[in-house]
Amino acid sequence: MLPPARLLPRLRLCSSQARPRASFSTASGALLGPSSPGRLAFLELNASHPEPPGELELFVEPSFLSPEEQERLAKLCNRKLKRLCRDGYQDGHYDGVIKGYKECTISGWNPDLSSSTSDNQDDIWCREIIGRAERRIEQVVGEQRKRWMDPHLLELRDGNSGIGAHVDHLTASGRIVAGICLLTPAVMIFRRRDTPSKHFKTLLMPGCLYFQRDSVRYNYTHEIPIDGAEHTFHGKEIERHRRIVVLMRDALSTRQPGQR
Repeated sequence: MLPPARLLPRLRLCSSQARPRASFSTASGALLGPSSPGRLAFLELNASHPEPPGELELFVEPSFLSPEEQERLAKLCNRKLKRLCRDGYQDGHYDGVIKGYKECTISGWNPDLSSSTSDNQDDIWCREIIGRAERRIEQVVGEQRKRWMDPHLLELRDGNSGIGAHVDHLTASGRIVAGICLLTPAVMIFRRRDTPSKHFKTLLMPGCLYFQRDSVRYNYTHEIPIDGAEHTFHGKEIERHRRIVVLMRDALSTRQPGQR
């Protein structure tokens, strides 16, 4: 029996010694691990968790979107968030897990019912991007999902924001939690629910597609540190700036393999 972890029904979604601060470029890969090839470059393992997660349980594709696609998608996300989140950034999540956030669920990308032709083109383009991500995930895991839920936008403000350790509610969605990351890099920490001291980190760069699945989905919490001292990767402080992620989840089925 696993100890209780904070479950979210849905996302609402430096130490005393100075650390070197990392500048980043999506092309240069300057923040990646010093000698780890491939996907391991986006992982930071440690003595408490020396083995990487399974390739089909945590996946990061660093350049899923081109710089031009990132810019266009971020612009359209900004438009949606501005229209649907008029109260600004929130700090009052019901259990205090998320700080400094805006969120909304997206069923369509047109700003209103009287949309122009260009708005309709934006809607078609965004649906194509989301569909491309869903197909890529299905290709990687080797199976087609019966249904994907509407995508969810989550924005974290520039500094003084983050997401505490949690597991997305087990009865709200299925085996896969995925995201397309925009604007700035973020460090995500995964901790075993039964032994939180056993943990590892992953670096999520702008333009990347990532997903967590099965054991990592069910048996680990995930977080983006609110405390800047923990927002580090391979010893470098990753400065926290405004970030948007387009979240995708598959719909719940009656049987959830990998859940324990």
